[in-house]
Amino acid sequence: MELQTEEQQVEALKAWWQENARAVMTGVAIAVLAVGGFRYWTHYQQQQAEVAADLFMQLDVTKTTGPEDAGRRLIGEYPHSAYAAFAALELAERAVTAGDLPAAEVQLRWAADNASIPELQQLAQVRLARVLVAIDKAQEAVTLLKGGSFGAYQGMADEARGDALAALGETEQAREAYQQALTAFDGVPAKRSLIEMKVDDLAGVAS
Repeated sequence: MELQTEEQQVEALKAWWQENARAVMTGVAIAVLAVGGFRYWTHYQQQQAEVAADLFMQLDVTKTTGPEDAGRRLIGEYPHSAYAAFAALELAERAVTAGDLPAAEVQLRWAADNASIPELQQLAQVRLARVLVAIDKAQEAVTLLKGGSFGAYQGMADEARGDALAALGETEQAREAYQQALTAFDGVPAKRSLIEMKVDDLAGVAS
């Protein structure tokens, strides 16, 4: 059951990473201690993380307005940091708000392919599927979501798969996907109401 909204989940991931990034990198550093150069490696990684974190803060505090260069620099110069994936999701969200779905597709593809945190990769895939449906690439959305495991985002993945199948005219398969989404969203009335409306719409199409 998904007890948080999508945005709350993203904010929770951001907060967790900002709190634990140093500990995560130190753990990785310990694993390569036997190779040598431990002090240099940890110092270098700390510097890289601090710069990436600063760039992400520049992007995050502006939200829907303000400079986007920080986000693009994060993706270009620090692609292996979690901050880069967060930046790609943020830039994609801004692109959707501006009505630039092709730009959103580019950012979400990058996040889906490069995110180092599984939850970010899953979220990017679900959002990418939604965009693909909106730009008449529903079959690609179905392929993207087929057979995948999406953790806390499973309900959203099932809903997006239903949307894609409905767009392709696959009414029965779409209904099955929506039913799976309803199960995942048990206890989330607002989401269930929206999905139930989509199921009702399918009945109209079938008739």
